[in-house]
Amino acid sequence: MGKNVAVFVDVANIFYAAKAAGVDIDYVTLLKSATAGRDFVRAYAYTGLDPENENQRNFHQFLARHNYKVVSKDIRKYGDGKVKANLDIELVVDMMKTARNLDIAVVVSGDGDFASAIRAVQEMGVRVEVISFRGNTSSDLIDVADLFTDITQIAKVDKSSTRSGRRVADDEEDLSMTEVPEKQSEGTGRGRGRGRGRGRGERDESRSFNATLDVVEPMGMETMVYFRVDGTEVCGRVDPASAQRPGEPMRLCANLDHLHLIDPRTDAVL
Repeated sequence: MGKNVAVFVDVANIFYAAKAAGVDIDYVTLLKSATAGRDFVRAYAYTGLDPENENQRNFHQFLARHNYKVVSKDIRKYGDGKVKANLDIELVVDMMKTARNLDIAVVVSGDGDFASAIRAVQEMGVRVEVISFRGNTSSDLIDVADLFTDITQIAKVDKSSTRSGRRVADDEEDLSMTEVPEKQSEGTGRGRGRGRGRGRGERDESRSFNATLDVVEPMGMETMVYFRVDGTEVCGRVDPASAQRPGEPMRLCANLDHLHLIDPRTDAVL
């Protein structure tokens, strides 16, 4: 029986790493390489969108035509002229929600902010592989991955080539270096170590999800809890002193380093 695999692509991270390296990335070849010999479940591509940018809309349509589920949000424009959009939390939540149906998760990013989420998914029994530019990948991400693959080995297209990184047929528009919004995360630098995420008590309340506690299982110095988010079961570890009873409503809040389970009555982090 084949292994179920899903792919999670941090488009902004890969785009700017490719731009710095002077290469294009063939997203079609990337997906084929990441899923070869495995049972393909789904591929997600996370990227911001400027509604006024036709090239970006065309790029999203291109990804959708080639088996990617595009997850996007409109960009934020700043006073200095920069436009940014961050979908790290969406990637983490999708990976946690699909983990129970996966044998392998492939994260295409060099962002060290994903290291904690990858560890959590590995504890659920899922093998996590990372594909990115080696020189632009956090050492934390390389260390935590079950397998790291340099993206240039499988999906690089040199700029001097007549073949575009995102064009797979002669009659398709060349979308090889469609500009995508930057991320607000700082997890993309060469040689970057651990992410500078927010502390345990700091939460981004705008990114919260309703959850229902299903099972509370004491395990010595910690307690395993199993809860449902939008009908999908997710597991995590909490302080035994804060464990609640099954059936109680919870709120799941996320920042770049942690997924926090919150008691909505007291606003306490469990």
